[in-house]
Amino acid sequence: MPDLKQFPLTEPAGKGTPKVAKKLDAVASFIESQARMAMLEEKRIEREEQRLIKEEQRLAQELEFKKRMMELEIRMEEAAKVTATHNSKAAFVANLVSSGAPVEKISELLEMVF
Repeated sequence: MPDLKQFPLTEPAGKGTPKVAKKLDAVASFIESQARMAMLEEKRIEREEQRLIKEEQRLAQELEFKKRMMELEIRMEEAAKVTATHNSKAAFVANLVSSGAPVEKISELLEMVF
């Protein structure tokens, strides 16, 4: 944008010209200050966009972490169920063995129960 101050109307060309020059200077100053304000606002918006991008990335990482934690908890629960099943089978077999049941009967009972 051209600097309006480079075209001063200070030479009297008739009645009221110095007033016009002052008004033009005021308008030029106002336009320049508005341009500076717009530039500062644009920079502020760019900083805010960058902040939001970083926040979005942080939230995506946090979400991915929580997802992995939930998957791990599910796997741990499944492992606990499998362990409990194995433990109950082992206890069942131990009871049968301690009661003196024959091995053939134990395997038949295991197939029926589990």
